[in-house]
Amino acid sequence: MSDRAQRIVQSIVETLGDQPDDYRRLRPIQKVVWSPPTAKWVYDPDPDFIKYLDTPEGKDFFRKNVGYMHTYIVDANGKTIPIEIDREQKLSALTKKYELDYSDFSTLPSIHAPHWVSHMKVGVEGSRQIVNFYNQWVRDRNYESGHHLVAKAPVDKGGKITVGEVAWADMPKHYERIYVPPLWDLEIQLIPRTRPIEKSDNLDSLTNFTDIMGVYGFEDEALFRAYIILKDASSNGEADFIKMLNLMLYDYIQGMRKIAEESGAWNKENMYWLPNMEFVQYFQKNNIDPKKEDRFEEAANYAVKGLDWVQEDLDEYTEKSMRRIFGGHQDFTKDDEDNSLRDLGLKAQDIKDDNKYYFDSYRDAYKEACNWWTLKGKPITWKQLEKAVHK
Repeated sequence: MSDRAQRIVQSIVETLGDQPDDYRRLRPIQKVVWSPPTAKWVYDPDPDFIKYLDTPEGKDFFRKNVGYMHTYIVDANGKTIPIEIDREQKLSALTKKYELDYSDFSTLPSIHAPHWVSHMKVGVEGSRQIVNFYNQWVRDRNYESGHHLVAKAPVDKGGKITVGEVAWADMPKHYERIYVPPLWDLEIQLIPRTRPIEKSDNLDSLTNFTDIMGVYGFEDEALFRAYIILKDASSNGEADFIKMLNLMLYDYIQGMRKIAEESGAWNKENMYWLPNMEFVQYFQKNNIDPKKEDRFEEAANYAVKGLDWVQEDLDEYTEKSMRRIFGGHQDFTKDDEDNSLRDLGLKAQDIKDDNKYYFDSYRDAYKEACNWWTLKGKPITWKQLEKAVHK
């Protein structure tokens, strides 16, 4: 089964609410929403951050957390090659205001689309390294500010902290994070449901099931490149892309169906029962035989076929990136009220929100956090973090 398809499914389900019933809303994709990027992304660090990097504490923070930072060059074939940059270049990149103009990429003169996409990768990935480090500093400063606020807050007779009564002059400064610039974003719309849910379906929890239409987004380099290549190649390119994307999701659902059948759990109550029906009807309606159609890795278009579809870990610097993002191996003491399982879960959610390129769901961030964090000397599990956050 495709991990790529699983991530798309999770992106849709997480948008809906990440509950078992939400998997039953899955339907084929009818449209891909994308237009050439034109907006500007701005990195404008707070002056306090620049001053901080010049202090002994800031220099130590930089040394421990920046680690490997790289830029890219694009070769004649449109391939990106990472090149490490030195300490002075890193500091310069972190302390200067910077604008990333997406329109500069899509208007680059090139023979074919992958070249400007590669130049976009160069600009965006370099910017992401900078903003991830900056946002880590923001989280640390705001975390310390929270402690400062609680320390200054008066306590009533019952021992309750009354933060609202702290004088405005004593309020610590709150720093704003800078959002991570988008890179491989694609947005999709699902087809309308072919028929309403009925009581005869024996789905008691879905008797009042509402059909939620909307736009769902995900990031994937190979799919993004395939979409650009096919759309640029012919007038039917977008339709071909949508068909192959639906085939990929269909294959994933068939894999989940097989697991359920082997476990004796394939029935109307299974969360993939309705999606399976929707995809089958979609293919029948469009006279498509899934067994006879090419997948992305079999595409007639050589450029699409040649993309890296057997990904999973494409970033050779992932471990170094994760070490930087999660602050390395850390043990949190439970005696500190800000270091409960719930607080660590929320911290992992913040990391996911700031590093969309690395995580497709909060659960992914919980799982990675468990590789780096312990609580009072003991390992934690992603299930503990997820449960604590949703209490």
